[in-house]
Amino acid sequence: MHKLLRKLVVFWFKRSGWDFYGYLPQHYNKCVILGAPHTSKKDFFLALAVLSITGYRATMLIGKKSRSFWNRFFLNQLSTREFDFDNASEETENLIQLMQERKKQTLIFTNRNLGDGPDVFRETFYDVAVACKVPIVLVAFDYRRKVIKIHSEFMPSVNRQRDIRFCKNFFSIFMGKNPQIRVKRV
Repeated sequence: MHKLLRKLVVFWFKRSGWDFYGYLPQHYNKCVILGAPHTSKKDFFLALAVLSITGYRATMLIGKKSRSFWNRFFLNQLSTREFDFDNASEETENLIQLMQERKKQTLIFTNRNLGDGPDVFRETFYDVAVACKVPIVLVAFDYRRKVIKIHSEFMPSVNRQRDIRFCKNFFSIFMGKNPQIRVKRV
């Protein structure tokens, strides 16, 4: 079933004129991917299309509120994991443990929960990357140009503020589906 779903998403992606640039890091056994600006549920399908086209295996984190009864069947066919934003610290510890236990694991985070305000920039991705000593890959959705830009990976440094500023500045030039919600340059 999931192969058919993936083929349909890839067909939609190509048919609607989207493209992507850059490479997902095949040479790492573990990494963290951050996708932004996340302003639409359509972003999930764009990410799924890129993963399907490249054959890259990763687990997408989905907000617990997004996993309604009707979505469960569809999302269970794909590589998704529920994330409870109301209990973020415990969830973060669980993700760190998951990354440390597995030989191969890539987690895909988004910059914010769709229900949050425009200035929210969640940093859970950074906590997991630092704790597990894995690189971070930035993936930007640009609806204005119908392009997904995959930035080369970087290792988190000891300067959290500088690294977060780097991420925000990278994403600030891209336009999500909802242009009112943007990652602001710092």
